[in-house]
Amino acid sequence: MDHGWFEDPAVAPHRVLRGPYEGMWDATLVTVEGRPVLAFPRAGAHARAPVAAVDLETGAPLAERSGLDHRSLAAMALGGGRLLATSTPSHVLTVRDALTGVVVGPQVRLQGYTPILALTTVDGRAAVASTGDGLVLRDVLTGGEIVRHRHVNGGRHFAMLRGRLVVLASAPERGLRFVDVLSGEPIGAAFHAHPHDPRPVRSVEYEGRLLVASRDHAFGEEPVHLWDAETGAAVFTAPPPQKLEDFALALVDGRPLVLIGHRSGATLWDPVAGREVSTGLFDGFDEDAEKVALGALDDGFFAVLAAARGSGRPVNLFVSTSDGQRRIPLTEHRVNDVVTGLVDGRPTVAVSGEKCVLRLFDAATGREVVAPVYGGPLRDQHIVGVGGEVVLPGEPPRVWDVALGVPTRRLEGVGEWARIAAGAVDGRPTLVVVVPGKLSVGDLEIPVERHDHEAGATFTEVAGRPAVVAVSDAAIRAWDATTGAPVGVRYPLHTSARVLRAGRIGARLVVLAGGGDGSVHVVDPATGTAVVPPMRGHHEHVEALAFDEVDGRPLVVSGGRDHTVRVWDAATGEPVGRPWNGHGHRISSVHIARWQDRPVVVSTAWEGAPRLWHLDATTLHSGHTASVNAVAAGRGAFASGSDDRTVRLWDARTGAPLGDPLTGHEEPVTAVTFAGDILVSGDAGGLVLRWDGTRPEPLGRLGGRIVGLAAQGTAIAAASVDGTLRLWDAATGERVADLPVQGELQRCDLGTLDGRLVAMSVEADRDAWPTTTVTLWDVAAGKPLHAPVRVPEESDGFGALGVVDGKLLLAQGIDAEADEDEGFFPEEAARVQVIDVASRSFLGLMDHGGAFNHAAAFAGEVVLVGADRSVFVMDPHTGDEVGAAYGAHAADVTCVAATDVDGRTVVASGDLGNGVHIWDLATRTRV
Repeated sequence: MDHGWFEDPAVAPHRVLRGPYEGMWDATLVTVEGRPVLAFPRAGAHARAPVAAVDLETGAPLAERSGLDHRSLAAMALGGGRLLATSTPSHVLTVRDALTGVVVGPQVRLQGYTPILALTTVDGRAAVASTGDGLVLRDVLTGGEIVRHRHVNGGRHFAMLRGRLVVLASAPERGLRFVDVLSGEPIGAAFHAHPHDPRPVRSVEYEGRLLVASRDHAFGEEPVHLWDAETGAAVFTAPPPQKLEDFALALVDGRPLVLIGHRSGATLWDPVAGREVSTGLFDGFDEDAEKVALGALDDGFFAVLAAARGSGRPVNLFVSTSDGQRRIPLTEHRVNDVVTGLVDGRPTVAVSGEKCVLRLFDAATGREVVAPVYGGPLRDQHIVGVGGEVVLPGEPPRVWDVALGVPTRRLEGVGEWARIAAGAVDGRPTLVVVVPGKLSVGDLEIPVERHDHEAGATFTEVAGRPAVVAVSDAAIRAWDATTGAPVGVRYPLHTSARVLRAGRIGARLVVLAGGGDGSVHVVDPATGTAVVPPMRGHHEHVEALAFDEVDGRPLVVSGGRDHTVRVWDAATGEPVGRPWNGHGHRISSVHIARWQDRPVVVSTAWEGAPRLWHLDATTLHSGHTASVNAVAAGRGAFASGSDDRTVRLWDARTGAPLGDPLTGHEEPVTAVTFAGDILVSGDAGGLVLRWDGTRPEPLGRLGGRIVGLAAQGTAIAAASVDGTLRLWDAATGERVADLPVQGELQRCDLGTLDGRLVAMSVEADRDAWPTTTVTLWDVAAGKPLHAPVRVPEESDGFGALGVVDGKLLLAQGIDAEADEDEGFFPEEAARVQVIDVASRSFLGLMDHGGAFNHAAAFAGEVVLVGADRSVFVMDPHTGDEVGAAYGAHAADVTCVAATDVDGRTVVASGDLGNGVHIWDLATRTRV
């Protein structure tokens, strides 16, 4: 994949960052070796590191050397003296010093299927063995291959036999057989086991032979089998069958023991004696023991039980020695894997889990091995940059060196917290930690009653002293960062605040606050006064702020939940240019920087790629400043409705906006349609307005949010979520009909069949699956034409009527109940089918490759389908795609409409990124 900043033609000359960086809670700019670097935590669903870092100038990713994965670790192994080997779901093999967490040797990209790992020594050298693409033994320090056996496939378990490392792998006889890792030669007899069991085998060397425990299947009441690896013969007494979750095998005081994790706890079994032992050890643990581990101590043994997801006490260590029995909680967080081994000769337990959980414990005492890389989950929350480092929230928080690509220290004793800020106290770098109810500055605690902990905090100065500013009791307040005493004057906000920043306008120190009502406040904390009136423009919460001086002008940049990025003059409070649109979700961070020696703003959002906006470039007219919910085609014009509560008109020939936005709605506009020259719009409050070129007049108010408007001649259909499908005459405003629909309406449309008015309704039934039905109505009769058709949730709210070759056609999601014998398969969920309304005959079926259908419209002889970020063009008779899809949208398409202009078809499509695209159907280019 190409990485870097690429010009986005939809908002040229502004740019978008390509790479695996889509979607993030936050981002920060730090300086690495004198260069600005954009760092963010675990960007996107497929990120391979807790922190992704990008050189701002080039867009190139920085190295990540932690060997962690923000989802989980796929495999682990302890041993080789004091080593811990891990691999990630993306197959990055890392070996580290188990006690310090420092990476030893190079990281290696593994091939093939999910590997398993083992640590050993070869000629005095530490080595790591892995399966996946055959069997490979590597030198830990150099990463070089010692030996590779491509013929050894299907490896699933490593063991030690008379000082040799062996692996259980697929045998030619369609079973399993142990193989010597160094020589690749088979050992003993083949064992016929289930070929796809994910965790079938545990082993221990007992009386000179390798005793193996296995089961036939991953789940169920199948018994655990005990067999001799070299003869293949069953030995000893297997534990009785039960609802097995996991099992472990270890040699304790010279005798093999089997630990069975089951649905209501665990059982310890002596297969030689054929009986349960240490009864009562696990009393009180009645969870599903999803993962278990067992190991020997000098005068006893230990067992680890990890409960299933959702448990309140997932991982416990049970120790049984001559001093007695005890239970030690290890972690409150669910783990994915538990392994045991010797570290410097001491039995050690390693656990891994989601969100970078990697922890080590002494098996005898339960004491945790404290190192920067180890700890509980990291969190997708706000981070802060300090020099070339970032601080990641978590349990505990960890400081990450961006240049090195590894964590360097833990912030112990911080506990639960939400936001942090960085500053200086008496010349020393200091972090302020904001938790519900108090601020913690270094070792200083400042009580803050009813503190809005989401608002965070920021450092500044008040009366020449370093101060911490936070939101408390709906006001901006400041405290001396050294003494904790209140300073300055409180500034009442009269709204919530989610983000704070500090800066300077000339010689005056100020604090900026982003309001929950969409406002931005610039406040002098010393006097408690506003420097400029609140800056208003966002339609929803302000989620991100940046402040800096650009070419001698103090600028504020704000990012909102309304998907827009705005620039303000901090000295006057006036907006600078128009809002920037392009993100398809709430803004998570904004930053003022320089790129190729030009002033820019870098912004990120919860979904979609980071963007770079040129401050010295002309701002494009974006039209709407919030998500576009609906578009409609008129004579030579389009209309669009948005969450910004406005309706806009667009010239279909040029794509330019026509006049000022139409205002009259007090709620987000959710539907628009044309009935001749009359424009009708509906909103989230249920209000339907008619526009005839003078002033808007209400057609009426339905009971709930308007989800669909449609016109046929002068008839207008309006659908609301409370189940009302109401028809008016657009010319007179008189009520025509009410249709008795059931369920929660999602969309409606109108058409004519043999001179009769036909309505389509899409209704959600939350008590049934599939969740949505499509119904066709004879309006005059007030009855359905046919039985409703159920469609899958991927077509929720999707459907349109149109005329092709003189026939009324319906485009909808697939009929999920059409073939009871074949059934319904999820991979078919986003398909589109076209039906002849009169004959109910099936015409075309389209599989556009998208995940969800959002909108549809007929355009001459084709059907337009908005799915994900593209508009697909479909032949209604065959279901085939006609040419390429229109893919210039930066966010999910929400609506689509088409009209004829001078013999060519022009399309308007709207998206969640506030954009209205008007484009030529023949060329797939914007007009």
